[in-house]
This record gives sequence, structure tokens and C-alpha cells, in this order.
Amino acid sequence: MRTVENSVSRTRARNITWLRAAGSASHPSSSPCSQCDAGSMCQIAALGAGGLVSALDTQIGVRAVQAGESIYRAGDALRNLFTPRCGMCKSVRIDREGRQQITGFKIRGECFGTDGIATGRHESEAVALLDMQVCTLPFLRAEAVADALPEVHRGMKRLLSKETSDRENLLMLVANRNAEQRVAAFLLDLGARFGERTANSSLFPLCISREDIGAHLGLTLETVSRVFSRFRRRGLVQWEGRVIRILDMPGLEHAGDG
Repeated sequence: MRTVENSVSRTRARNITWLRAAGSASHPSSSPCSQCDAGSMCQIAALGAGGLVSALDTQIGVRAVQAGESIYRAGDALRNLFTPRCGMCKSVRIDREGRQQITGFKIRGECFGTDGIATGRHESEAVALLDMQVCTLPFLRAEAVADALPEVHRGMKRLLSKETSDRENLLMLVANRNAEQRVAAFLLDLGARFGERTANSSLFPLCISREDIGAHLGLTLETVSRVFSRFRRRGLVQWEGRVIRILDMPGLEHAGDG
């Protein structure tokens, strides 16, 4: 993926660099999607069998965001939907007592930012876990395209329905499963999502801290660390640095049972 860095506007956050596809200055019709290898894994590109991307064309932008920096914050006006080209981010909410709840993690091709659609303002903060390139889709333009193209409209409804389903599944996971079952389900889900992109669901990067995993699953850091240690002793998983390998998929699926 070749990109050329644009100068950063003074009105934009200092950590954000806006990018465009190489050669786009001489070829204004060049879309960032033509330079991206996410393909069928991109939820935005798949909307309406590509109809949304075709309609918006060069209005789709690309941002480079450094690890640890916010893509948007709670209370920010909804302007864009987002999809990672590379890297990973987390969605964070803070309750009235100041406790952090991580509602999800997004990897390449997965849309986020839909939490702002109901009120026009984001309810959570999206934070990059790694250096990222994030595609930005102007929401009002996307909404207008969806009004004109039924297939795009149906695709956006399915996308929002999946977000709702994912949140309900997280609530069920936290409410009804013990610590081992929660961590195992988390690893299996993340592996399956990476497996759709790499064809190997047993080997994937785990750049998420155990503290963040705990904040996602309703567990303490110490509990997550103990569960990981038990999984390793049983030969269910192993890891080197930020890469984890599932050694015993059936065993992990039944971890914590009985």
C-alpha cells in the first residue's frame, strides 16, 4: 500500500496525519479503496455489493493514527464511520463512577463509530492499540447514498444489527460464564475473526493488554493473568511476545466447564 503524506491542518489533532492514495493529485478520481487489500473483509466495501464505495469514491479518506491516540472521543459529533486498514483499536466507555468498560476491539475491515448514529454524538472513545491506518467514511453522505440505493440501505441495517447483537452477546458472556469461559470465548472469537483474514484461526496477534481484556470481560487483571497461566500449563495456548497460538481448540472450547 503506497501513500503520500499530506500536510496536517492546524485545526486537526496533532497525532493525526491525513493520507491519500499515491498519484491521487494527478488522478483525482482515484479512491483509497483501489489501493487497499482488505477486499471482501471490509464491511464498508461490502455494503450494497460495493455500491456505497462506488458512490462516494474519493470522499473516502485515510488517517494515520499513532498507538495510544484517540480516533474520536465520547461527546464528539458524529462525522464519519471508520474501518481499520491495518492495526487494531478498542472502544471505551466510562461509567458515572469512573470505571472503564471496553465494549469491543476492531481489526482490519471491521466498521466502527456507529455508536454515534442514535444521538449524533459518539458515546464511547476509540483508541488505537497499534499504529493504524483508518479509512473514514463521511456519514451524512453515506446516509444519503443509502436513501437512494436500497441494497446499501439494507446493508447498513444489517451492520447496525450486528453491532447490537455483539453487545448483547458480550452482556450474556459476562453475566452467565465463569472467568475461564469468558477468556476462552474471547480468544476463540478473536482467533475466528483473524482466521477469516489469514485462514488460520489458531495463530494471531494479541496486542491487547491483560488489563484491557479484563475491562472487556468484567474481570480483574490478576484474574486474567491467572487464567492465562492455567491455559498455558494445560497446553491449551502458548504465546511469544504479541503472538498467541491456540494448541488445543476443543480443549479451549470446553475450558471452565464442569
